[in-house]
Amino acid sequence: MTATDITTGIQTVTSSGAVPGVLATAYLSGPFCIKLQVVGLATTYVLPPLARIVIQDTASASQFSDAQPVMVADVSGPVNVDVTYSVRDDQVPATRIGATNSALRVYVYFVSVDTTLQVHAWLEQ
Repeated sequence: MTATDITTGIQTVTSSGAVPGVLATAYLSGPFCIKLQVVGLATTYVLPPLARIVIQDTASASQFSDAQPVMVADVSGPVNVDVTYSVRDDQVPATRIGATNSALRVYVYFVSVDTTLQVHAWLEQ
């Protein structure tokens, strides 16, 4: 299998929003596996760190105006060792990979106060 980054390598995130990197998927066909790796989740706050990470897909010319979740990971920490989540194409049949204008991205819906998240996502095919 060949791995192609969705994020541009490991990204450090401290607030909600889109994580740098988008993978255009209009040219893809056949079986695939999407992987999301949490490299670290730490906080300086008293309560445990929390994050909700979503991999979204789109098939819109104005990218992600029609975003749909492909994978959701609710992570509680601290995370001091890599944790990897994965989903296969047969587990998410509504994914629009191969459609015109299709793409994938990582979006952090929530990260707790004073928390640093390190995340990496890729597609294997």
